[in-house]
Amino acid sequence: MRLIHDSITLLLSCAAVCLAALFSSCDKEEHEGEHGLAVSLSWMDEDDLGTPVGDIKLWIYNTDDGSLAGEYEYSDTRQLARTLHPLPAGNYTVVAATNLVAPFEADKSADNSLISYENLLFRIGEPSSSPKHAHYGVTAVTVAGSSITKAQVPLKRILSELTIRIEGIPENAILSGYVNNSSTGLFPVLKDPEGNFGIATAETLPTEIQSTKSSDAVLLTTTLHLMPTVTGADWSRLSLHLTMADGKGYDYTLEAPVMKPAGKYIIEMKYQDMKPFMRLSAISINGWTEGWTINGEVLNPEE
Repeated sequence: MRLIHDSITLLLSCAAVCLAALFSSCDKEEHEGEHGLAVSLSWMDEDDLGTPVGDIKLWIYNTDDGSLAGEYEYSDTRQLARTLHPLPAGNYTVVAATNLVAPFEADKSADNSLISYENLLFRIGEPSSSPKHAHYGVTAVTVAGSSITKAQVPLKRILSELTIRIEGIPENAILSGYVNNSSTGLFPVLKDPEGNFGIATAETLPTEIQSTKSSDAVLLTTTLHLMPTVTGADWSRLSLHLTMADGKGYDYTLEAPVMKPAGKYIIEMKYQDMKPFMRLSAISINGWTEGWTINGEVLNPEE
């Protein structure tokens, strides 16, 4: 059994250049003689190329004190590209989010002028809905104050992806279960230990794995979109239940490396190898992919 993790932290420079050109196609003469901040967007993951963008939210914070300098919303990238944000000289943190619509929401304080950028939170109301991907990005910029400053925000997915594949399984077996320690949301401006923007909350909101029936000796779930593992956790924890055609049921507990924002994970296992408790560990395959294999059955996970 293995779980494969496709990292999307690699920024494809050629894709970023193409996307920047697409997302910032404003007329240079339109802002002649003005000053302020012009914002454009790019994708970090080549799989997101061509993603429809129908909703853009933008927050601009004073980096020095965390106060909100401006909050904006745009219907598409062309509207964003035509907008110049007049700002005095200073250091700013720009946060962008696309397609952040229900069941997503941005959690802010009642008085936006006093909100700290570190408190901005992207929540999800119903994790089992497995919504379409929303994207976010953060960048720091210094505005000159007397000219136009350009800032490009690279976007990545808020949610992780999880797929489960079981081979050699009896016909008409039904798999159900939960990812027990997925989080309630993501703080986009906070950095993880590797220096990447985006840290999950410490509050748990279990995500249901949609029931799936086996066919032709294979059980393959749909790809589940879910919030990353709660911050502070050492493992992603999954509870699986198999109901066989004769009505007998079997429970399984899995521990796997934590799921990160924008991570893609596929659990692959053979039915004959499944144990009541299974722990997965990662081995490096290449820069994009990790293979995750069983350490062995652990009778008491707490030991």
